[in-house]
Amino acid sequence: MDHIVFYKNAVSLKDRYSNHKLSYTRKHSFYFATIYDQIGKLLTKIGDEFLLFYFSDKLEEEDKIRLKNLRIKYPKIDICLFSDIQEAFLAWKLQVFHFDQLNSLETLDLQTAYNKYLLKKGGADREYIIKTPNGVVRLPYDSINCFIAEGNYTKLSLKDSKSITETKQLGKYMVICDKDPNFIRFGRSLIINLRNVKKIGNKLVEFYNSSTTLSISKNMETKIKKELLK
Repeated sequence: MDHIVFYKNAVSLKDRYSNHKLSYTRKHSFYFATIYDQIGKLLTKIGDEFLLFYFSDKLEEEDKIRLKNLRIKYPKIDICLFSDIQEAFLAWKLQVFHFDQLNSLETLDLQTAYNKYLLKKGGADREYIIKTPNGVVRLPYDSINCFIAEGNYTKLSLKDSKSITETKQLGKYMVICDKDPNFIRFGRSLIINLRNVKKIGNKLVEFYNSSTTLSISKNMETKIKKELLK
């Protein structure tokens, strides 16, 4: 279970984020604090290992002291600071886990911070395992280029231009997206490993480890390019 704490001084974020979903397969709980002392109470309730979304339009001296103390006293807390872009250098000096510019809550990207957190917690489980009549096939994540939906089947496009087809729908592979944020789902038909993308253009995707290309729509090409530029 992932524990995620939202803190913004004197402002409740519960209405905005209580129904927000960061993962479709991984259990996670949200907690909301509007007073800094409430974080201390949560430490007693859920322990000192959680993801903290710390919101501040502009960092005051009190915020800086609190962030520094949290990082030193509770190193298992991963602090994600959302603030003015001018605070980016300070965030680096404070060695927070993640920093992002706070323009508006409507456009804020919590998913990148959460995916980064999952990647840190991922451990050694970096293989997709397939059980076959002939035994077990172990596929390292970096050997998988993409998952392509084909009705009730899914085609796995692999390195060296190989492929495997399974009798699973695409949604069953979302667990891999949770374990490795390089895997991103696009619509109902595709999950792609962005780390393996060599080139994209003219409605084609090329991969570093394969001569097989992936044909996509112009709209899908735009979406993939947007993710690659993040």
